[in-house]
Amino acid sequence: MNSGYREKNGAVKWFRCSTQVLERDENGNPALVIGVSIDITREHEMLDTIKKQEENLAQSRKLRAMGQLTGGIAHDFNNMLATILGFAELLSEELQDDKELRYYCKNIIDTCERAASVTNQLMTFSRKQKNQSTAIDIHDLILNSMALLRHALPKSISIKKNLSAREHYIMGEFAQLQNVLLNLAFNAKDAMPDGGEFEVSTENITVRKKKSKDYPLEIEPGNYILIKVRDTGVGMNEEVLSKIFEPFSTTKTASEGTGLGLPSVYGTVFSHNGYIYADSSPGKGSIFYLFFPVSPLKPKESAVKERTIYPPTLGDGYILIIDDEEPIRRMLSKSLTYIGLKVLEAASGKEGLEVYKKHYKDIIAVILDVIMPEMDGVQTFRELKKFDPDVAVLISSGFANEKQTDALKKMGAKASLRKPYRQSDLIKALKKTLKDR
Repeated sequence: MNSGYREKNGAVKWFRCSTQVLERDENGNPALVIGVSIDITREHEMLDTIKKQEENLAQSRKLRAMGQLTGGIAHDFNNMLATILGFAELLSEELQDDKELRYYCKNIIDTCERAASVTNQLMTFSRKQKNQSTAIDIHDLILNSMALLRHALPKSISIKKNLSAREHYIMGEFAQLQNVLLNLAFNAKDAMPDGGEFEVSTENITVRKKKSKDYPLEIEPGNYILIKVRDTGVGMNEEVLSKIFEPFSTTKTASEGTGLGLPSVYGTVFSHNGYIYADSSPGKGSIFYLFFPVSPLKPKESAVKERTIYPPTLGDGYILIIDDEEPIRRMLSKSLTYIGLKVLEAASGKEGLEVYKKHYKDIIAVILDVIMPEMDGVQTFRELKKFDPDVAVLISSGFANEKQTDALKKMGAKASLRKPYRQSDLIKALKKTLKDR
């Protein structure tokens, strides 16, 4: 039999106890009993650690599968948004003299872009959206975010900071990392309807062992900046806590949130080679622990970007569109024709290769989708390069993983666009694609 007791200092000791009757009296009752107690506290702690690691592994596998699912959803959704956005922009150009109808178009365009931000959260969660990493001062990012939060959070919530980390540079994307803090802050606000405290603190830590009882998850050894985001809200029970990073798993109503805030946080942290976990209990608030590898690089001073001036025409040849989605081809064809370009279309990689071989002397660039059946963008690009090493390709995709993106860049893709995109972005990318021709 295993039993435990709590010492005066609060520590719990566990023992394995066994007894044996050596003699009995005339009535059969035990008269002489021997007992043995073995201290199994260390063994008990090891079993708890193994159990937590198994639970974390199962959760990690579950989140990975959810990531694959959400990535597929993002791809299909972005294709639909690209069609709506493209035609809305064309319609707006045609309705120059009708202010009311142009207003309607503007609302469609704005809604598409807001919807695109939702799919970006899905792609971030699935870890298929690659970061444009630069050195970032995480303290500057926190201070900048807090300035925004003072206007966004109610006055009943006090905002505190304790930035103790001496090494506070990390590699990442400023906008995505800021979105992490804002999402955690808004989540904390919902947990404190009657007010409370929201605090962000930083410290430097060194992880020496991948498996450590100090953390409920495995962390690669190295130097980290640990960001703690604390609130004094209503807290979460174990069941809610175990599902907080799953997409669409939320305790909020449909009008209060999408259930994508914390999954987006999870995806962003891990796409920055970081780690995250939360600790919470009902009535005692929540603490989120975020670990980011320290970078020896410091941020560069930002330069003022020059305004891009587009020429009236981008060339006299044809643009070949290779995309399996007919609405996308139709929208791109209309958009390119509108700015004075000639267009050829292909509904698959195989058909695109045939069209290119037939008209390659007149084709100045190829707009190539990545996710296509039978022959995807990578395979199509490879075959195009075999036929014409100088082919100019612009990648256009609603969803492409890092492996595909890296392969396309190595093969010489001149530029890339993520659906949905504005016509101005399309022109800019085409200009970059045609720059060296």
